[in-house]
Amino acid sequence: MRTALSRARHALHRGGVAGVVAGAARQSRRYRQAIVARRAVRSAVGGVASCDDAFDFAYHFYVAGLHIRPAQIKSEITAFCELVRAEAPRGVLEVGTDLGGTLLLLCIASAPDARLASIDLPLRGAPTETGHIGYHESRKLVYRAFARDDQRVFPLHADAHNLGTVALVQRRLQRPLDVLFIDADKSYEGVSTHFSMYSPLVRPGGLVAFHDIWPGAYAGEVPDFWREISAGREKMEFVDSESQSAFGIGVLRMP
Repeated sequence: MRTALSRARHALHRGGVAGVVAGAARQSRRYRQAIVARRAVRSAVGGVASCDDAFDFAYHFYVAGLHIRPAQIKSEITAFCELVRAEAPRGVLEVGTDLGGTLLLLCIASAPDARLASIDLPLRGAPTETGHIGYHESRKLVYRAFARDDQRVFPLHADAHNLGTVALVQRRLQRPLDVLFIDADKSYEGVSTHFSMYSPLVRPGGLVAFHDIWPGAYAGEVPDFWREISAGREKMEFVDSESQSAFGIGVLRMP
């Protein structure tokens, strides 16, 4: 992960002083956008009471050039949100933050004193809302603003495949997981690795959920892993339509 100093050195090497100035201006603009968006979230999130309202708020949110839109089908994620809400979880981990919409719903569904962590990579590639990997560090200001009451939200810039990230999650949350939501690497190796690494953090009776269990181009090999891991287990599936491509949420209750 690059520090501000290393980014400045890189910009100086590539574009001289002009490159450093342009890079600093971009950084400043992103933080200004995030501060405005954070203020808008804070002023509204306390009045968002239901999972349905939370989805609508996140889906339509566009402030200072920032979206927090969930990459989910509404009926699926709100049904999952209601399931989570009935559990009143105090320890929650999301693997794959994207724009933050699902994280917001998890905050709405969690206990007033919950600790929630969400793992994703630093932004790579063009700083646009689509076609990128990870997110810019300034967005952490927005994600922390999702916290309600005495909740604490920890947006973690880390590689979810790295064993050190497991220890980082444990240090931040300091409690077992009640809910684990896996929505990142869609390869079979990726999703299976995330399950094997983070499911041991889930307490007995806790929930492990997977996004994109329904076959489709964007689901990758998650449906294959879901069929295997869910066989013979207590499970729930939220699928809006059998004719859809990808999406769908599968939930396991840990023994």
